[in-house]
Amino acid sequence: MKYYRVSDLGNGGFYPLQKNLFNNPYYQKKVKKIKTIRKVKKEVTVIEDLLSDTSKIIYGILCEKLNHSLENGWFDEEKRIFVKFSIETLAKILNKSRDTIVTCKKQLEAVGLIEIVKTKYKSDTFYIGKVEEKPTEEIEMELEIRILQNEEEGEGKILEVENVDQSKLSDFPVENVDFLGVENVDPIKTKNNKTINKTTTRENLESSSSKENLKKLLKECGFGNITRGTAKNILALSPTNERLREVLTYIKANKMGEGAIIKAIKDEWVIQEPKGKEEPPKKLSREDKIDLVKSELGLEKVNGIRGSLVEKYKRYQGSPSFERHINRELDEELCKLYGA
Repeated sequence: MKYYRVSDLGNGGFYPLQKNLFNNPYYQKKVKKIKTIRKVKKEVTVIEDLLSDTSKIIYGILCEKLNHSLENGWFDEEKRIFVKFSIETLAKILNKSRDTIVTCKKQLEAVGLIEIVKTKYKSDTFYIGKVEEKPTEEIEMELEIRILQNEEEGEGKILEVENVDQSKLSDFPVENVDFLGVENVDPIKTKNNKTINKTTTRENLESSSSKENLKKLLKECGFGNITRGTAKNILALSPTNERLREVLTYIKANKMGEGAIIKAIKDEWVIQEPKGKEEPPKKLSREDKIDLVKSELGLEKVNGIRGSLVEKYKRYQGSPSFERHINRELDEELCKLYGA
């Protein structure tokens, strides 16, 4: 068995399947059927999908080709991107019959996920529709079901939060927090890929941010109530009291959520004492990045990059959307140079 490793992620090779294609009322219908329940025939309402699994996969295959279409300049005057695919090609990819592919195309067309334009060639032209978001009440129902499931499994069960991007979590107060012990904390990987064993971790906690010290520091820095998951992760990371106080002060002064505490400690943010109500530096917008790179490179070099793009896509020269495509590609190149 070949395992996925860190270096394998982000290298493509996957068809995108949007989660909203599944269990979404927009792509379902209610059907009344007669069923025998305890030897008694009753009329019941069942929910059926309007899209087969094969239809959903075909939608993912078409979406995967959107970037390729953009590179080829396959978009109209309204900037709507289209994809070219033949029934035979889809049938070969999925190992399905021609009739099955035709049926799936009709299903996708019926719910507004594709619009097919017939051509004189074998390949059809597909305009791709966006997937509808689930209604708010459906999302709320899913959350209620999850809460009930957690309560059934055991009240107070803590979900794994080690790999969550906690800087995006809100500063939601939880009263009467009972911090968990850390005797069974898994080994922690440091930036140098060295492993700190469990004994060393416990010793560090006793000498720095123990449970009592953590409670005291949190209270002093204005974090009276935090989630148990955040408290557990702070104890596991075992920062010194001085470092933790520095992080807490910065996070509170800049009105950031409690999840940013973990990110600051993990990523070793370089933190300076905030002065008054000074706000953290704002991220540059895409337009600002482009303008900055243009000013640094100068007009001559920017025109040189543009010229190379014109040469690259010269086979599409004369198309009504050619100039717009070149300008968009130029902006992409300049953004890449900003991040280089």
